[in-house]
Formats: sequence, structure tokens, C-alpha cells
Amino acid sequence: MSGSLRQGEIISDLVQIVIDLDEFSSYNESNSVIEITHPYAIIVTQDCDLEQDFKVRSGESLSSHRLINSILFCIADSADERILKPPLSEANKKSMLMSNITKNKDERFHYLERVPTENDKMKKGLPDLIVEFKHYFTIPTEEVYKRLDLKILKRRCQLKSPYLEHFNLRYHYYHNRIALPGDHSSE
Repeated sequence: MSGSLRQGEIISDLVQIVIDLDEFSSYNESNSVIEITHPYAIIVTQDCDLEQDFKVRSGESLSSHRLINSILFCIADSADERILKPPLSEANKKSMLMSNITKNKDERFHYLERVPTENDKMKKGLPDLIVEFKHYFTIPTEEVYKRLDLKILKRRCQLKSPYLEHFNLRYHYYHNRIALPGDHSSE
């Protein structure tokens, strides 16, 4: 293992494997799977949990209760590609919505500026990214580390303070919002 994964770390070439529900009939049969490739994803799992888990996996700690089952990721789309997907593709809202997103004024999205080549572990750089907080998933922790060892996944860069805290606060604010029965109306 090449060190603990970190909250706010951007990973590339992450494949999410899901069961093909069109082929699903029971848990007793072999089911077809669908592979969803995410060019970029950002780790949302808390740093302290990732660090404690890594210490157990690497033999530095014997506290097996510190292991975490899965790592939480958010999909991070290239801004150029993301503006083509709903709801951003709605022409009448696109410019206002994109302006709010690039200023991090829309609670559902988080905008990350491009990463220059010198700050990317692969020395290629990253495009501007848009994270939509509604699009998250988990992958078993052991599987993530195995994929890293096999060089299937690529560790690219990590958000630093205060950008990490800003991202973390906005993610949790979005998921902590109170669901109202309807939108407010005014005349």
C-alpha cells in the first residue's frame, strides 16, 4: 500500500460495479454486472476514519474495530462534460446556473478549479471539475486498496486546507438539509 487514502483526494479511472437489474432474478444465481467508469471521483469519507483503517490494514494497529467497510465517493465530472448533462443542459438556465456553480453558490454542486500539471501526481493536470452532491456511491475499502496496488486506480491530487474544509462543509450541508413538503410560493 502506498499510504492512506485521504478525504478530498481525487482518484481517476474508478470503476463502479453494479448488478444489472434487467438480468437480476434472485441472489442464488450468477447475475450480470454493469461497469460504470468514472473518469474522476473525490473521496468524501472522513480523514480520521481513513487513517485509522489504514493503520489496521498495514499492521500498525490491532484495533480491528477501526476498519471501515466502504469508502464514500462523489462523482467529479469534467466541467466541460457536466454542462451537457441535466439539469445544466437546460438552455434557459445554463448561464445563470453555471455562474452560480463556478462561484460555489449552488448548494447541490461544488466547483473545483483545474489542477496544474505540477500538482497532479501523474503530471498531466486535471480539468475544472464539477461535483454533484446527489451522485455518490461506495466501494469496499479492501477493493479500493487492491485496485490501487494493481495500478487500476490512479491517485491524482488532494484538496488542501481551507479548500478541503470548504468542500466537506458544503457536502454535509447539502445532505443535512431539511426536506420541506413543497417549495415556497409568493404572489
